[in-house]
Amino acid sequence: MNTLVSRAGIFSTALRLAVIALLASAVLAGCTIQRGDDDDGADDDSAGDDDTGDDDSGDDDDQEPEPDTTVVVFPDTPLGETGDHLYGSGTEIGHDLGVEGVADKVAQTGTTMIRFGGILSEYYDWESNNYEGLVKIDHEGQMVAFDPGFSVDEMLGFCEQVGAEPMLGVNTQLNDPGKAARLVQYCNGETSTIMGSIRAARGHPEPYNVKFWSLGNETDIAGAYIEPFGMVMYNHFGIPFNQWSVLDQSFVTPPQFAALVASHVPLMRSLSPIPLKIVGISLAGNAEWGSYIVQTVGDFFDLLDFHYYPVGQWASYEEMLAVPDTGSDLLPPLEDYVEVFRAVLGDRPWIRLMLGEYNTGVFLPWDNIWWEYLNGLFVADVLGHLSRTRIAVANVYSIASGNPEEYAGYGLVRGDAVSLRASGHVFSMLAGRFLGQSVDCESSSFENGRGLECHAVKRSDQRYAVLIINKEAGTDHTVEVRIPEYDGGPEASVYLIENDAPIEPPQNGTTGVQESVVSVSGQGPVAAFPAYSVGLVIW
Repeated sequence: MNTLVSRAGIFSTALRLAVIALLASAVLAGCTIQRGDDDDGADDDSAGDDDTGDDDSGDDDDQEPEPDTTVVVFPDTPLGETGDHLYGSGTEIGHDLGVEGVADKVAQTGTTMIRFGGILSEYYDWESNNYEGLVKIDHEGQMVAFDPGFSVDEMLGFCEQVGAEPMLGVNTQLNDPGKAARLVQYCNGETSTIMGSIRAARGHPEPYNVKFWSLGNETDIAGAYIEPFGMVMYNHFGIPFNQWSVLDQSFVTPPQFAALVASHVPLMRSLSPIPLKIVGISLAGNAEWGSYIVQTVGDFFDLLDFHYYPVGQWASYEEMLAVPDTGSDLLPPLEDYVEVFRAVLGDRPWIRLMLGEYNTGVFLPWDNIWWEYLNGLFVADVLGHLSRTRIAVANVYSIASGNPEEYAGYGLVRGDAVSLRASGHVFSMLAGRFLGQSVDCESSSFENGRGLECHAVKRSDQRYAVLIINKEAGTDHTVEVRIPEYDGGPEASVYLIENDAPIEPPQNGTTGVQESVVSVSGQGPVAAFPAYSVGLVIW
């Protein structure tokens, strides 16, 4: 039985929550939230204007406060080159981003890529519904069909509007190389081609020139049983879309997927007048799957995708902010996790790594303080660590989401009360500024993932950009940045995001990115970083 509903809504959300919970093998119990002095950031705002010199309450001779923390940057320690696509993002394929005002906010984040993929990409037929797209998904014993809300043309038109590079996911459950190749020609072909002429008739004569493509999404979860919904993931392998049934029990194996790569990629490339960058496989985290595909058909593709959702069970804010450094019950520290998949590549330097999805975790409870504000500090720290790993592409999940019933608070942009979350402000602060050759740095107030953490890059303009994250709830820090044997001049630019506004929208905990210039009189620039703040010093 097919039931038609209008939007993805809870189906895509519920699937994602359940799948990651299953992969994590973690039961959410207790859900203790230790806030401590979590609200102190707003109360401390009056103390954040240390450089005004207008406070006559004491005899400080108008001197800046003495630094309590030293951040030392080591110029001769090259780690890896960051690129623009460190600031990628993503969402479910077909997710409706057409809410008024969302495009302007997405553009404000500076995201350089939007990956249209996710679990729904494996249940999506782009040609159905007169090229508007259709999703079919097994739900509580019924085959549910719905228009997800955003066609291929609308997805690519949105990317044109916000200035982001698109990445499109290909439904590999169908195992239909012709359908995948037609999508490539629809996007990239001239109007003289069959699919290019259809695109033109639908209102877009110029090719979209989509360069990035992904074969599937989290293929390694095929066969995983989702108990809350009585369904098994990806059970329609090789079955035509119009013949899908809830009774299907066809699951892809690594050898079958390798054959799929070998059949899809050459045909997709042959129908594109521009070179393509193709993700050969997308993994939830199974490196053995990746190894098999790389070893058997690695010559066919350009990128290997894996995902990062490290928190399986709610913990204190302090513990969750530390996870990229300490690891969790699910995953090792982030840089070690990246190296697991770098080892998968072996001696194939043409294959680059892509972190196709990342965020705190899935199946976590709603908490305003975390999702609206503190998750921004987590995202900043992930970006800092990734800058050290030579990763080619990283896509935060997701670019935009609405209320707590829709993907929790993952979105950089909040769609129900259109506004930037703190994570969106982090992107707007770092994209275009925190790029270059990553180098080592140390903070005197950081230990075991806690305290004030730093990451640094040497930019193409030969200046240094130092990302500073104060993970402490009740402690402000005054930080001096030192770079041995380097003179960056008499001034430094400082960008700061702090908890200086109500947690409710449209502020979502912060007034946004504050910009200032500080004079350099000692060994390096000095700047204040209030509790629960994140900032950038460029010198």
